[in-house]
Amino acid sequence: MNIYQRAREYGYINARLRAARPHLLTHRVMENLCDVQSVDAMVEILMGTAYGPYLDELRLKHKGVMLISHAVMKRFSEKTGMIERMMKDDNKRKMLYVVIGRFDVYNLKNLFLEVMKGRKFGSYVNAGDVRRKLDALREIKDVELLCRIVSNMGYAISKESKTYDRIVEDVERSYYERICALKKLCDAHDEWEVKKYIESIIDYKNFDIAIRKEKEVKFIDGGSIHASQIINAISKGREALIKLFGLQKLYSESNEDLSWMEELYDRMMLKDIIRKGNVNPFSLAGVIGFIKLLDIERRNIRSIAVAKNVLSAEQIKRKIIW
Repeated sequence: MNIYQRAREYGYINARLRAARPHLLTHRVMENLCDVQSVDAMVEILMGTAYGPYLDELRLKHKGVMLISHAVMKRFSEKTGMIERMMKDDNKRKMLYVVIGRFDVYNLKNLFLEVMKGRKFGSYVNAGDVRRKLDALREIKDVELLCRIVSNMGYAISKESKTYDRIVEDVERSYYERICALKKLCDAHDEWEVKKYIESIIDYKNFDIAIRKEKEVKFIDGGSIHASQIINAISKGREALIKLFGLQKLYSESNEDLSWMEELYDRMMLKDIIRKGNVNPFSLAGVIGFIKLLDIERRNIRSIAVAKNVLSAEQIKRKIIW
């Protein structure tokens, strides 16, 4: 697809996203959020940003960290849903599942938690197929019935999966299998950045599976590294596994802390798709990259609020995503 075709296809949504970029928080505002002494002071700063109307709407129901958490999720949900609706081409919208599908997984996790704990949770992302059916799904009280319905929606849950952890594992595996199936669609519609992103997401999940070293390891197809290579590396030890995935630098940066290294790995993928989206804004990578920018901002604000009065400002700045 040449640049003129891409401009026609992505011109409108690219213009809308460029107009939305000035509403993202600046580096200076993010530093100020880290530096102030209290969550209430954070709220005052955020009132002067695009989060102001959301905070104003929710401040009678929530306070402190919960107020910020609900406000940032509400803005993120609305903006992501708006972007999803702007995708007019059916095939492109299907490919957007690469990022939107994560919200399905997030919503399903909360949904099953509600049913199994017997109480309501309010934090759902207003995007994806699950959210459109959420009101009806939340009325279901029987876990087995919910499993069958969710399986029919494309998130296959095994009959043997009875615990929350096993159900979530099945839901997540279905997500990875579904994004793997999108690789052919990426090839057919010249979205190579998205295809590479899918492979990197699957690689990340397979690395996580390998590190956990469960007895019955089942890797996910579709990544850039084949399961046989991973199994061979596992037999040789941690260093061989890290080398296979090209994570030596991140392992060193994390001071050999695997949990922190996985966080850095996730951030590396985020930054890579954002960079590719900036280089080629007239592409699906540009759209996904912007959604990821919104997601980073949401995560950062909530992380700062949760860490306030627990970590110092400098410690918080080292933990958030810049």
